[in-house]
Amino acid sequence: MKRRLMLPCLLLCIAALGARPVWADDKLKDAAGAAADEAKKKMGDAGQQMADEAKKKLQDAAGKMGKDGMPAGMSKEDMDNMTKMGMPGPEHEYIKALEGKWNAVVKMKMGPDAPWAESKGVMTNKMVLGGRWLQMDFNGESMGQPFAGMGLMGYDNMTKKYVSTWTDTMSTGMMVTYGTADAAHKSFTMEGEMPDPMAAGKMAKYKTVTTIEGADKSTYKMFCAGPDGKEYCCLDITYTKA
Repeated sequence: MKRRLMLPCLLLCIAALGARPVWADDKLKDAAGAAADEAKKKMGDAGQQMADEAKKKLQDAAGKMGKDGMPAGMSKEDMDNMTKMGMPGPEHEYIKALEGKWNAVVKMKMGPDAPWAESKGVMTNKMVLGGRWLQMDFNGESMGQPFAGMGLMGYDNMTKKYVSTWTDTMSTGMMVTYGTADAAHKSFTMEGEMPDPMAAGKMAKYKTVTTIEGADKSTYKMFCAGPDGKEYCCLDITYTKA
């Protein structure tokens, strides 16, 4: 008889342990709902904060703009002039004649009476930045060693001068030159200076002359100062279209 009573009791205990009261489920649902509401609130607060910050930035930017949409202190005429100064013009079209791939015969000498040392290379030129600059990339050899160089050539609308930069694997410096073109816009004479490795890095003046001799030929000459201060041709390059 006791065994018969123990079995139903045991089953009731197991059932009681496996089942949760309804009030427990309700509490869990309430807690989950409260947590979800809190998360939404935090997300809403963060979103509102981001919106407020963006609005403030727009208001600050608008406060710096004039009634005509120009930055404060700048008129439409000023903006038009600035835009005009930044646009490529006919002078940039003249430089465009130097675009393309060119075979180079390079002659260089270290003094007025020194013999010429000759080498070869390839120059690849292309107009970049919306036709504002001619980008120059050279690969070849110099004094029996691999040599690479690169530069830019353009026209500065503000200074009304042509400008060129050059740097290569023989130097950590950069040569910057400014100049003008002849009436036919076929010859560009530039002057500038750069550290002279033969004179302990002292600044030395240089003059370069780039000449467009035809659709398939151009030349580049650099003039250096000799020991007596007189100018001599220290670099003579002939380019022919590849």
